[in-house]
Amino acid sequence: MNTLKIGETEYILRCDLNVIAEIEREYMSVETCQKLASTGAVRSAACVKFLAAAMINEHFAAAGESTRVTEEEIGRALGGNIAPVLTVLFRELTDCMSTTSK
Repeated sequence: MNTLKIGETEYILRCDLNVIAEIEREYMSVETCQKLASTGAVRSAACVKFLAAAMINEHFAAAGESTRVTEEEIGRALGGNIAPVLTVLFRELTDCMSTTSK
């Protein structure tokens, strides 16, 4: 599992079949989301916030915690600096995809 520091808080990311299903519902495929997130367009910011929230909230849910973060909270905390976040999110997503495809 990878971690993502947003503001002063370090979150544990969890990507599993639940997160992949969320991505597919929102973006039709993981590949579409990855392409959108790496374009630098406004839509990429939405995808980055979506991925971060999905992975952070999945960790909370799996740990039995009721804490949740919203995409808006993540957007405010990131302040537009999504490049370093993309690296971590894609690493977690790649790890997840290689694990679930075995």
